[in-house]
Amino acid sequence: MNKARSRFCSLKTLALLSFVIISNWAVAQNRPPQNIRRVTVLSQYVVENGTYKSEFYPVKQEMYDSLGRLHTEIDWSLKDHYPHDYRWHTFDGKLKIKTESFINEKPWLVEDFTYNKDSLVIRKTIKKATSTDATLFLTLNYKYDLKRNPIEVTAQTPNGKTAYISKSTFDLKGKELTRIVKAKSTFVPQDSILKLTGTPIYDSIGRLRSEQLIINMVNKIVVNKTLKYTYDKNNCLIGLVEYGENGKQVRREERDYTFSRNRLSITRYYDSNNIMVKMTGMRYEIYRTSNRRIREMDY
Repeated sequence: MNKARSRFCSLKTLALLSFVIISNWAVAQNRPPQNIRRVTVLSQYVVENGTYKSEFYPVKQEMYDSLGRLHTEIDWSLKDHYPHDYRWHTFDGKLKIKTESFINEKPWLVEDFTYNKDSLVIRKTIKKATSTDATLFLTLNYKYDLKRNPIEVTAQTPNGKTAYISKSTFDLKGKELTRIVKAKSTFVPQDSILKLTGTPIYDSIGRLRSEQLIINMVNKIVVNKTLKYTYDKNNCLIGLVEYGENGKQVRREERDYTFSRNRLSITRYYDSNNIMVKMTGMRYEIYRTSNRRIREMDY
């Protein structure tokens, strides 16, 4: 058996393994069976001395039902190539109403979502979970502008006290321009940002060409960076370069797409010296029957 066929078989085995593992998890957690119609797989290649090798391993899977709803996310470890972490999403129609997160195969967080008449999330409750129960940790309440941008987030502790208030402004394209967070306790936003100022620049057809970001984070960390973007003729993002405050390159990315559907296929990551440090590839699969015995590559 040649290497290519061996590699294909091993990937197929991994795919089947993930379905078996997820099914076992679901049974253990009393999750109803999920319809799996489409699966996307993000794999990471082995990179040595700036050159990628033929070996690659899955790092993330996303499973969708026949309505296009993302109901399962799986994170694969690069150390032992096993899916220790995963997330389950529950829907009411097209709206996601719950996310259950598991770390090292154990319950970690439960998030519940409440919507307004415009299908915008107005409340998210975050609970710390164990194998037996879930305890309320934070409640996030959202406000929006007329263009559906989240302009204010108020976080409340279980006893109803304000943990922090985050207020943002956006430009006409929905790009965040400012964010100010006022924390009234030891709680801070999940991204650790306390203040943000963004200055976007668009080209003549409205594509984001560059943006400067000044970010104040917890522990008095300040990040000042500029991102520049390039696109192909189909308006797909094919290049990203990050520059530091001194104007020197920090990192950059190159992206390739499939010609038939403009789907992301390959992403290459380079350091400040333009040496490749990482490379990932996307695979798109279709399963037309409930038993998932036949897998089609959907490129």
